[in-house]
Amino acid sequence: AERLRLAGRPALRLESIRSVNGVPISRGTQWYVAELVPSLPEHFTAEGTITGALRALGIKDYVRVSTTVGGRHATAEEAEELVLPAGSVVLVVRALDALPDGTPLQLGVTRFAASRVELDVEHSALG
Repeated sequence: AERLRLAGRPALRLESIRSVNGVPISRGTQWYVAELVPSLPEHFTAEGTITGALRALGIKDYVRVSTTVGGRHATAEEAEELVLPAGSVVLVVRALDALPDGTPLQLGVTRFAASRVELDVEHSALG
């Protein structure tokens, strides 16, 4: 709530599991400032991507403000959802996105099956 600067305003939570060729790769939990994204779940279902859903809502651009990556053992629920053996490791990515004017838009926590992904984090050059 604090990172989204909600100050008592409602948030919308979106849960997703992403798969590649039928194999679960990630489990995501995203929170959005609800007033900025009315009917996001319906648009997400129709578009299939967050970017497409946001465009359908009139949000043409947003920027990544921060990304934190860590690792830990999967919880029993995550292991079941991601079809991982007990004791498997997940990469946990916490990300904050904002509108170009700096207004917070989305706070997400995505858990990736570490044995199935490789993350490549690139940063654009300043200037």
